Amino acid sequence: MTAALREVLRNTLDNLTGADFKRFKHYLRDQGQIAWGKLEKADTDDTVDLMVQVYSTGAGDVMLTILKKMNHNQLAMDLEKDLEGCECVAHSL
Repeated sequence: MTAALREVLRNTLDNLTGADFKRFKHYLRDQGQIAWGKLEKADTDDTVDLMVQVYSTGAGDVMLTILKKMNHNQLAMDLEKDLEGCECVAHSL
């Protein structure tokens, strides 16, 4: 289950540009659960690992919330579809 979730989250982050990925990490920091010191130099793999460690199966919902705040609505819809397709989270949005 976790491997499938990590893959879906990683594939989603891979669609962000460098600037958008940095902005995503700022929004993630603002959620209050992951310190900037851990996120600042994190690549997509590290970021996904941190999200799953902290949020467990809720990591997908956190990513959806952030993508919507960033106005990446198509990417958020694609993620939502991928999360439902892999049945890897207790999806609540």
